[in-house]
Amino acid sequence: MPPILFRPLLAGSVMLAAVFVAGLSAPAGLTVEPARWFVPGASGYEPGRVSAVRRPEAQRDRGFLTRAMSSLAGEAQHTWARRNGVTEPLPFMHNLTVVFPVSLRATRPEFFPLVAGRRLVPRPGSYFWNPDLARPDVAAFAADAARRHFRAHPEAAGFALGINDGLVWGESPELLKLATPVRWFRERPNYSNLVFTFMNRVAAELAPEFPDKYVGALAYYWAEEAPDFALHRQVVPFLTADRSQGYDAGFAAEDLALRDRWVRRVLGSPGPGTARPRLGLYDYLDGEGFFVPRIYHGLLAENLRAARRAGFTDHFAEIPANWGLDPVTPWLVAQLTQDPEVPLAERREEFLRRYFGAAAGPMGRFYARAEAQWIAQPGPPYWMKHYRNESQAVVFPAASLQALRAELDEALAGPLAPRHRARVERVAAAFGLTERLAALHRGRDALARAALAARPDPVEVGNLLELFRTKQSDFAAYHDALRRRDPEAFYGLNPGEFLKNDPTTMAAAVLSGGAADMSGRSQLARNPNWLGPLGRGQRIAELIYGIDEPPEWASRVEPAEKHLAVWRDEGDARVLRIEGTKDSSIQQWVERGGARPLAQAAVRGRVSPGTIVSLSLAWLDVRDRHVGHRLVRLPDGDWPDWVVLRIDGPTPAGAVKVGIGIRVQHQVAGDWAEFRNLALYGAK
Repeated sequence: MPPILFRPLLAGSVMLAAVFVAGLSAPAGLTVEPARWFVPGASGYEPGRVSAVRRPEAQRDRGFLTRAMSSLAGEAQHTWARRNGVTEPLPFMHNLTVVFPVSLRATRPEFFPLVAGRRLVPRPGSYFWNPDLARPDVAAFAADAARRHFRAHPEAAGFALGINDGLVWGESPELLKLATPVRWFRERPNYSNLVFTFMNRVAAELAPEFPDKYVGALAYYWAEEAPDFALHRQVVPFLTADRSQGYDAGFAAEDLALRDRWVRRVLGSPGPGTARPRLGLYDYLDGEGFFVPRIYHGLLAENLRAARRAGFTDHFAEIPANWGLDPVTPWLVAQLTQDPEVPLAERREEFLRRYFGAAAGPMGRFYARAEAQWIAQPGPPYWMKHYRNESQAVVFPAASLQALRAELDEALAGPLAPRHRARVERVAAAFGLTERLAALHRGRDALARAALAARPDPVEVGNLLELFRTKQSDFAAYHDALRRRDPEAFYGLNPGEFLKNDPTTMAAAVLSGGAADMSGRSQLARNPNWLGPLGRGQRIAELIYGIDEPPEWASRVEPAEKHLAVWRDEGDARVLRIEGTKDSSIQQWVERGGARPLAQAAVRGRVSPGTIVSLSLAWLDVRDRHVGHRLVRLPDGDWPDWVVLRIDGPTPAGAVKVGIGIRVQHQVAGDWAEFRNLALYGAK
């Protein structure tokens, strides 16, 4: 069966460069050299004394015991980490695909998720699934893997048993007892009782032989909420959250209450064994996925201080950094996790003064303005808001960008030491990509709205199309030049997510007379009007994984508390309405479709900033691998009347199938989308 049209944005830390699966002893306190490396490499070194080295006792009392960061690679970044007190992590990360490899399915099929009466057979390398964690023998098997590890590595402090980054858990009788009736947290299923029953069982199996060793867990996504029971003292959960969403007071209050519940479950009961109870905090401080300054230092410092005071003992930062645009955040995290009680202003002023020299004033205002803009962003929060999403551009409107550029210009206008000038120039160059992303987004948005107008003006559409193409080329060319000149300015520097959305097909329809020319094109989609009896979408353990499907169509849904997908008849076609979804799609694959197929669908709805309502065209090769993908999005705002989204594109070399689909992601309260007439036309 062909794969889904849309590759899901997998929940959680999929962007980590490394997964820690084996334990390393992490010192409780670490004497570090004075912090002279502000960013990795020679350009980030600033000679001179910073501050007295704190005694290990002070670090034990006031700092986190482990202070780890992801995605540090190469000698320069590891040197920077060592100089700034970054430690090895206490193991806890995704590891169940290692403990339960797919090859185990041949001998222990009962360990794999039970779905519709059959045990799944995952593909090698897949991680969309979790083992049947409710079974005691699954916990015993995991404990045996940890036991072998500790025997082979007696110096190891812990063993990672973090859940897979997947959403299929199964529906065995044992699982149903722990996971149903369904409970919800942050509009996602609450599987914490299931996950931490498994973790407690593992720890209890290990305790007789290894009473001082830890098993690390992820309190993450479907297991963010604290369980209903105390944890074994050798279980160390790392509580994940995108705390950049603390710009919303409701989210901030909810997250504080959640941390308190975890403290009670982990630290409130002495329990058996001799190990000191530990509790980890996991922060998504990512630069990767963002071409805008994602600055929230005040929230960050407040959260670290409150968590350490409450009893959290360990910290992990998912921080694939944009060293060119934001050199400040990684250094601040390294300092504040050693001593969260040090005033943020003191540490930030130290960085600005020593890294930017005489430009500290305007550079400080640059980052303060960027932070204020992030905190003032529109719309309600959701997990990893704006990640790999062009909607991040709306956080920085044109006036804000102009004010930020003025601060950079002022910083460069005065006399500076050569090393300080080079550092300011690096930030200024990286910010140039932010400006071009914003210009691309504004140009694309204006073109899409003009092409979707009730009475589009061909002259206006033509002018906007030319402008959009200019902005598109400028963004791509600037990105490529920056990548060659400064590859660490942005982590990964992949612009593809910001270039896929392309309204030029709709503009071309306007310029050709107001409608797409379908002469000579054949309809490739089977049942484009969604007629016929509806098949039941996939359900697992009382959760909705699929939309009720008309014949010839397939669907995918990420289970969500407020998800609603409703069909209604409208003349000679059906209409699909979607509300409250985190991620829903419906799709179809057919044969290749010629040199340049075209997809179109009628749509209307309400779209908030950050919400995605899209029409996609994609291709597969003979091995069902994706070889191309194009899409067009409905701009944010209210669209009460039907409009037609269109996208076409050249068939990539090696493609044997073409797919069409619609997808809705990140809906918030009040959002809705309706679709009809999802059609796919072959090339002329």
